[in-house]
Amino acid sequence: MFDEDGSPGPFLKVLLYAVPALAIGETPWERLTVDVWGAMA
Repeated sequence: MFDEDGSPGPFLKVLLYAVPALAIGETPWERLTVDVWGAMA
Protein backbone atom coordinates (compact mmCIF):
# COMPACT_ATOMS: atom_id res chain seq x y z
CA MET A 1 0.00 0.00 0.00
CA PHE A 2 2.90 2.35 0.78
CA ASP A 3 6.12 2.80 -1.18
CA GLU A 4 9.44 1.97 0.46
CA ASP A 5 10.13 5.61 1.33
CA GLY A 6 6.85 5.79 3.26
CA SER A 7 4.95 7.92 0.76
CA PRO A 8 1.49 6.81 -0.40
CA GLY A 9 1.54 4.50 -3.40
CA PRO A 10 -0.27 5.31 -6.65
CA PHE A 11 -3.28 3.22 -5.66
CA LEU A 12 -3.66 5.07 -2.36
CA LYS A 13 -3.35 8.44 -4.13
CA VAL A 14 -6.10 7.42 -6.55
CA LEU A 15 -8.33 6.52 -3.60
CA LEU A 16 -7.60 9.82 -1.85
CA TYR A 17 -8.65 11.76 -4.96
CA ALA A 18 -11.51 9.48 -6.07
CA VAL A 19 -13.46 9.35 -2.80
CA PRO A 20 -14.11 13.12 -2.44
CA ALA A 21 -14.56 13.48 -6.20
CA LEU A 22 -17.24 10.80 -6.19
CA ALA A 23 -18.91 12.30 -3.12
CA ILE A 24 -19.00 15.78 -4.70
CA GLY A 25 -19.95 14.60 -8.18
CA GLU A 26 -22.42 11.89 -7.24
CA THR A 27 -25.64 13.84 -7.66
CA PRO A 28 -24.79 15.64 -10.95
CA TRP A 29 -23.28 12.41 -12.30
CA GLU A 30 -26.44 10.44 -11.50
CA ARG A 31 -28.53 13.11 -13.18
CA LEU A 32 -26.23 13.06 -16.21
CA THR A 33 -26.28 9.27 -16.57
CA VAL A 34 -30.07 9.24 -16.18
CA ASP A 35 -30.33 11.86 -18.95
CA VAL A 36 -27.98 9.87 -21.21
CA TRP A 37 -29.82 6.59 -20.63
CA GLY A 38 -33.15 8.36 -21.10
CA ALA A 39 -31.98 9.84 -24.42
CA MET A 40 -30.61 6.49 -25.61
CA ALA A 41 -33.63 4.41 -24.55
